[in-house]
Amino acid sequence: LWKIKDGSNYTDYMYKSHGHKYAIKNPAGGIYTEDYGKGNVYAVMCPHARGWQEVLEKLVRRISSYGFNGVYHDQVGTGGPRMCYDRSHGHLLNDSSVWLEKGYWPLFDNFFAYLHKNHPGFCHTTEENAEPYLKQMDGYLVWRWTDNGQIPLYQSIYSGRAQFVGRLYNHNHPGDRQSFFSKLGQQLVNAEQLGWFMPSEVREADNRRLFTKKAMHVRFALLDWFNCGRMLAPIDFGSTMKFEQPRWGGNAPQHVRMPVIANSAWLGQDGSRMWLFVNTQQKESVAVPSIRSAKGFWICREGASAPVFSKSALPVKLKPLGFEVWIEGSKAKAEAVQKTLRKIASFDAGKPIRLVTKFAAKKITGTPDKFYTAADASGNLYCNAAANNSHFGWIQDGALISFGTVDFGKAGARTAVVKVAVDPGYAGGTIQLLTTKAGRPETVSAVFPLKSTGGWTQYREIRMPLKSVLTGPHQVLFKINGNAACNFAGWKYQSKDH
Repeated sequence: LWKIKDGSNYTDYMYKSHGHKYAIKNPAGGIYTEDYGKGNVYAVMCPHARGWQEVLEKLVRRISSYGFNGVYHDQVGTGGPRMCYDRSHGHLLNDSSVWLEKGYWPLFDNFFAYLHKNHPGFCHTTEENAEPYLKQMDGYLVWRWTDNGQIPLYQSIYSGRAQFVGRLYNHNHPGDRQSFFSKLGQQLVNAEQLGWFMPSEVREADNRRLFTKKAMHVRFALLDWFNCGRMLAPIDFGSTMKFEQPRWGGNAPQHVRMPVIANSAWLGQDGSRMWLFVNTQQKESVAVPSIRSAKGFWICREGASAPVFSKSALPVKLKPLGFEVWIEGSKAKAEAVQKTLRKIASFDAGKPIRLVTKFAAKKITGTPDKFYTAADASGNLYCNAAANNSHFGWIQDGALISFGTVDFGKAGARTAVVKVAVDPGYAGGTIQLLTTKAGRPETVSAVFPLKSTGGWTQYREIRMPLKSVLTGPHQVLFKINGNAACNFAGWKYQSKDH
């Protein structure tokens, strides 16, 4: 794609002089466009046009020369082919080979001729997982693998050929909190790279951060099977496996049915089989796998000092958010994996990241019962203000809204009021009022429970007494807990108890 208004402030830079010439032309001589809103309209480019190829080759060479490890080619894997009717590109009209055989395939061959000689470790990724690009791409951003009923067929075939990089955790329609564990567990057992969640989701020192940290170490310990082995048929648990249906975030809200213990089986290149079990629940989970082996199983449990040998398959009984690995045929490999499972048992969630001081910009002389809106805010993180400053929306779990330093004066503040709209499907979150006085630690001055108000445009006020009277200047920050927990219109304070 080439942005039509590619200069500053939506002006032309090089599109008229270069981009238009290399864009795909329809039979009438017009171009195909993709409109992403707010003036961001792009022309679809012809991969056979030499001028466009030269632009891409120069970009790849320049980026690789900076020392980066790779480049992401947006749209290549997900954009459908278009037939081109521009003879100046050097191809036949409506030539079906323009897109791949005479387009992207030789284009990437030119990339590799340079990169393999000068930057052999430089990798390429693209959007989605179209098979025709497997011989060119090292990784696929499979961000839309969020639908109910999906099975890991693609990973079972190509997991050693390409890295699968990131699923969408929350977007236009955020998921519930449990979906974080469900999705990350599925990524791990299916040999995908973990994440593509917002930093806000691991800002707090909670079990999401700890689960992610443990999963990263487990994945690293199992790379021989993930990268060099192959996925085996799904494990049979009979009727012993329970299922969950959390609401996954994505382009559309939907409940995704998954086993409570994420699992997979792998065959290593040395012939060793490996089974991985991950409890995605915040309570103990048990299931009985139907697996047979003449060699028996080395069972690696989280926190154990050494793997335990069993001639037959045992019930898998996992602690909340726990991990277990079984290995057949290699005690040495089991001992190596056990080192990791022993180590992760000692991990903690670390410390919360406090960001109050990052926003201490504006100074407000407080007025009781005055309503403070987005127009008065000093800054925000993990949410967006409406264009007319009517409210903050697009809220991710852990969103922050700062109002700088507010001087509550001698009369002080005894009660705080927030004005919010809460959709019934996303009720249950909270808003924390965090205050900080110079030289003192951050304090949670009030917590507002978020019950349904009837919808995103139906606003109500929630009034809560402060834990202590606030007098003089304090930094004021609102932290919103819960994906899409509310639309936040503003707040006010009162000096008298109500």
